[in-house]
Amino acid sequence: MIFDKHKELAQKYHVDDIASALVPSTSISNFLGELETSKISMMSRRFLAKNKFIALERFANGTINFDEYELLAKQEKVIRIMTIEKEKQEEAARKEKFQLELKAKYELQRKIERERQKALEKDPNYIRKQKLIKLKQKYDLDFYIEKNDYNRLMSLIDKIDKGHRITPEDIVWLTLSRDDLYRGYFTDSLNKKHHKNEAEHIIKEYEVKNDHWLAVNASSHYRKACEPKSAISILSKIKLDSITNKKLKSAICTTHGGALRDIAEWTNAISLGETAFSFTPDNFRPCTLLGAIYMETSHFELGQEWYRKAIDRGFSEKSVDDEIKSIFKKADENQKEALRNYLLKLDGHRYRWVNDKKL
Repeated sequence: MIFDKHKELAQKYHVDDIASALVPSTSISNFLGELETSKISMMSRRFLAKNKFIALERFANGTINFDEYELLAKQEKVIRIMTIEKEKQEEAARKEKFQLELKAKYELQRKIERERQKALEKDPNYIRKQKLIKLKQKYDLDFYIEKNDYNRLMSLIDKIDKGHRITPEDIVWLTLSRDDLYRGYFTDSLNKKHHKNEAEHIIKEYEVKNDHWLAVNASSHYRKACEPKSAISILSKIKLDSITNKKLKSAICTTHGGALRDIAEWTNAISLGETAFSFTPDNFRPCTLLGAIYMETSHFELGQEWYRKAIDRGFSEKSVDDEIKSIFKKADENQKEALRNYLLKLDGHRYRWVNDKKL
């Protein structure tokens, strides 16, 4: 009801285009209320003079009657509306101009940046740096590299990435150049790529010479490159019956069995391990293969029995422990618990490392 009253007054005096005239307790709505009672305060008169409400001021002073006021007030209202509309248009034009200028500035900046980037991409130093950054990311070298090591390291990474072979001296340097890093700069991804390169180079040689020792060597590298199926593909094509050298036959079976172990084909892997042992019963390698398979499949007593045979044939006790530790680290929680209990019962002091939370 209060708002309706103020709206009626605003319409009566033709100031309903002014938002503040429609609500209570504003200067103009208070004045309109006073005008109705003919009790106009000095504050309201100052408000009229300040805001140049000429028609209202003259009507309040009694210099014009209401009919004359209405005619003048309507004219003022039209002017006010036109002025506001003009101001809105001018503000919209200013905003549009500002947006266009901003867009033009942004486009110019983008053009300059594109041209700078194009020029930069043709810069040999930039190209080299970007290539090195990508190589570091590719081979997980996202840690600090010693300044004195940088050039040699990046040269070796580039070489390995392109599929080239590196020397044994290079491998030693990559592995031992940083005492504070596990395996130095020779990250797992870099190591895998190196072994894949070796495998592919040896296979090319094998295709020419047909020397099955080369197939065994290449397959070993494929396993280290985490590509056991490539090793299986090579070795499964070799006919053992055509080979007379028992050491070679044993090596083929052992390596083939190891590749099958990698993909958890336990039955065939065991069969090949036993065949290899039949060819070379004095060689520890078939024994370590069978020991590892049985430990991984939770046949711990059989695993230990084969590892004891390996030690009797020249495999060190430390190497056995290292293999078991590696198997333990890769096992799931249930397998770990079973292997932990077995090893602690077997020799609590020797296998105390099973309680290491980091493993």
